[in-house]
Amino acid sequence: MKAWDEEKIVSGRDKMQYLLSKEEYDQITCTDKKKIVIDRAELQKLCTLAAQHVPVDRDWDINDKSPWGCITGDKNPGYCDECPSSKLCPYENKEYSQ
Repeated sequence: MKAWDEEKIVSGRDKMQYLLSKEEYDQITCTDKKKIVIDRAELQKLCTLAAQHVPVDRDWDINDKSPWGCITGDKNPGYCDECPSSKLCPYENKEYSQ
């Protein structure tokens, strides 16, 4: 393979392109008004479950990979700082350390 061929492949200029009908495009982009609706309580339950089971890296203790826990659950860490689901969590009273 020549050097210029490798450059084309790496830069992505040889990617396949597809022509889609409007129906096909709508189907893969969900613009056809089909939305996934998740109940707020269900989302909270899933976020709490993730916080209680997903291993978390801690800057202050590299050997501790235990789950962070959730301030709404049994294992209350006190803050949402290292929670793996804090960006998705619908809980309105999140607490962060200073």
